[in-house]
Amino acid sequence: MKVALGTSCTGIFGNEKTLISDIRKAGKYFKEPSWHLPILADHKKAIKGRFADITNSAKGRYGGASQAAAFL
Repeated sequence: MKVALGTSCTGIFGNEKTLISDIRKAGKYFKEPSWHLPILADHKKAIKGRFADITNSAKGRYGGASQAAAFL
């Protein structure tokens, strides 16, 4: 998250648009900015396991937070 957004903004993952909007509004009010990050098909593909259905560890060094969100 820090690699993508730095230390003055946090990331949000989710698919509930109303909840995400409410969280972002609260963050603006309390001066804690956030950014809605995607969970793309590539992130879901990256957690496909060779021996199991899914793997909980990244295969590379990029997109770790998004892959973790796809895992959850």
